[in-house]
Amino acid sequence: MFLRRRIPENGPLKAAVIGAGAFGRHHCTKYKLLAQTGAGVELFALADPSAESRRAAALLFGVPAVADWRELLGKVDLVSICSPAITHAEIVRAFLNAGTHVLVEKPIATTIEEANDLVALARQTGRVLTVGHQERFVFARTGLLDQDEAPLEIHCWRRVPGPGAATMSAPCSI
Repeated sequence: MFLRRRIPENGPLKAAVIGAGAFGRHHCTKYKLLAQTGAGVELFALADPSAESRRAAALLFGVPAVADWRELLGKVDLVSICSPAITHAEIVRAFLNAGTHVLVEKPIATTIEEANDLVALARQTGRVLTVGHQERFVFARTGLLDQDEAPLEIHCWRRVPGPGAATMSAPCSI
């Protein structure tokens, strides 16, 4: 399948973001920036079950916010799913069946079977399904991998600010 840039004749592509947490707000910001560049996409709405998160994000991004993501089915061209991982498969499936292109934050699903089913459904519906793996590009930006000698092991520490902050250390082989 070829992905071609398509700007609809009747206006920009309508994007929605499911989940108004840290990742969801990041996606909203990027959609707003894309709209400013004339890229042919605009943030249309967002969904989050938390009234507080919904109100804050709606105010910040100037778009309607709904409690139930199902209200957006059939109303948008593409969607970023930034909800908890246990909800991914259900939401991805519903939007693909509604004819919507989907970007889902990792993981795509919580089981291999669900993931395989979603990939098959994307092929069947002719919709783009992609998974956000932005962390893979972090090392490339550091220049670390441009060295003559490849490192044997890299230790990473990720610190998440705010309430419920988590710190993890995960060695990875290159």
